[in-house]
Amino acid sequence: MPPIDVETPFDAGRFFGAMLEKTNLVVYLKDSDGRYIYVNPRYEALSGVPARLILGKKDADLFPPAVAELFRTQDAEVAARRGPMQFEEAIPLPSGTLSFVTEKFPLLDASGRVYAVGGFCAEVTAQDRRARESEDETQTLMKAIPDIFYRLDARMNLVDWNKVFEEVSGYGPQELKGMNALEFFRQDKGAIADGIREAVEKGHAFREGRFLTRDGRELPYFWSGAALRHPDGSLRGLVGVGRDLAARKREDRNLLTIQKLESLGLMAGGIAHDFNNLLTTVLGNLSLLQDGGALAPEHREVVERTLNAALKARHLTKQLLTFSKGGAPQKTVSPVAPLLREASMFVSSGSNAKCVFEFAEHLPLVEVDRGQLAQVVHNLVINAQQAMPEGGVIEVQADSVEVCADGPGSPPAGRYVRVVVKDSGPGIADEDLDKVFDPYFTTKREGRGLGLATSRSIVEMHGGRISIASRAGAGATVTILLPARPDAQVPPDPAAARASGGSGRVLVMDDEPEVAFVLAYILKKLGYATQSVCDGAKALEAYCAAREKDPFCAVVMDLTIQGGMGGKEAVKKLLALDPKAKVIVSSGYSDDRTLSDYAAHGFAASLSKPYTVAEVAQALAAVLAV
Repeated sequence: MPPIDVETPFDAGRFFGAMLEKTNLVVYLKDSDGRYIYVNPRYEALSGVPARLILGKKDADLFPPAVAELFRTQDAEVAARRGPMQFEEAIPLPSGTLSFVTEKFPLLDASGRVYAVGGFCAEVTAQDRRARESEDETQTLMKAIPDIFYRLDARMNLVDWNKVFEEVSGYGPQELKGMNALEFFRQDKGAIADGIREAVEKGHAFREGRFLTRDGRELPYFWSGAALRHPDGSLRGLVGVGRDLAARKREDRNLLTIQKLESLGLMAGGIAHDFNNLLTTVLGNLSLLQDGGALAPEHREVVERTLNAALKARHLTKQLLTFSKGGAPQKTVSPVAPLLREASMFVSSGSNAKCVFEFAEHLPLVEVDRGQLAQVVHNLVINAQQAMPEGGVIEVQADSVEVCADGPGSPPAGRYVRVVVKDSGPGIADEDLDKVFDPYFTTKREGRGLGLATSRSIVEMHGGRISIASRAGAGATVTILLPARPDAQVPPDPAAARASGGSGRVLVMDDEPEVAFVLAYILKKLGYATQSVCDGAKALEAYCAAREKDPFCAVVMDLTIQGGMGGKEAVKKLLALDPKAKVIVSSGYSDDRTLSDYAAHGFAASLSKPYTVAEVAQALAAVLAV
């Protein structure tokens, strides 16, 4: 190559002209009227039309109307913007339709008037498109991965990463670019270097290493790496992910907790069922004694006290089932103030915290599962007590509010009873406030993080909302909104009402002999004749046999029969035989949805075990009155 004569002036025109003639880019220039005033050889080659037939023409002379209009609109936009713009389009040419990425730019004269619009077009090949799609998929994958994702070049410097990498490391994008992989490790550099060598030699590797963050923390992470290679086999770099080992351990602990809770739920359901069957015998006999009328006053008081204790035991089994397994609430219309007072005093008894009550007058009624709502109050009062280990005041308030419009997180418009539980403890940290209702989140050493999560579940199952507000040093305030029932009336308390009798034959289906005996005795006391069977098959047989001679006016079916047909299956077959049959479902599984939605399963009423004489009388009276 001859030496360059530095004395010769640089001819920019010739240089750029030669470049335009040789480039693989399509280059063109149009005047202010849209006529082509220059096209380079690449334009001629791709279009298959010589420049002499293009120059002086407009797009409308060369392309279909839709394409010509698109180009005219783009040129007008570039001229109006007075700056470059990029477009991607498919252009029909004699050789076929080709895709281009075009950079268009305006040319301005000294007065600022646009006198021409030029363009550089790069053809987008199928290979380019596949590469772009692959890159888009990679970027999407990087965003979707909840772990650290990274890509290194052949020198093990960062070239790509996801947002999680930035969040965990504490570095910004400009700082991360080009950082060497080993810079993120201090004590584990040797192990990570060995892992990199193994990934390069064998194609992949796995290592544990403490990830060094910008602020000096070392986080336990599990790393994977896989080699990327060029078509010729040379190393292009590494790609891999990093998983938070601490989070993995938390997930394992949470999974174990879930499994324990599921086991507890199964165990609690079985225990509650058996206990409720035993309690049915106790409660039934006690209520028979109370209703007998032959007791001496001193004996009546003993029976009443024992009966109240048995009713509280029934309440506890319902709470156990709700906590361990959930379930649809069995709602009754109730005043909220007595329930709040009783539940608060029950759980605060014997503690050094004092409950103070403030209830508005004439509070509307609510429709709630009393046991479930009591559990919510228990959880909130216990949390307040634990926030004030040295003692203090827990304020329990209730009033009515009107929600006028729906909003994010708010319930539908309407009237609500607002329940507030407020403590004077140290409050909740700002960073924890959004997480207090998350399952398993707790700041207590011995806590399990289930109280508020369970409470939210119960409140929302009642169509309400629960929220918490707190400031450091100013305690915490929990607010519950429950839908009001201002037009409802409190139903008579079956435990307080005198049992009313009846007549007719009642079929009792229960596989527990003691329960069947007590229920039959209660029914006889109320004036009914009875027959008892132990499963659904025998119930169907007895019902059919009695239809012609002395039919049953009602049937009481246990929901669960061990080793036999239970109430849910039996009622379907019974109604197929007699659509007018009046069947009451009974169960010790008080959380079963069949009890709360009995009509959907074909039953006429429900009777939760254990029950009193008055509750049995009320259930029979309700179904026979229809």
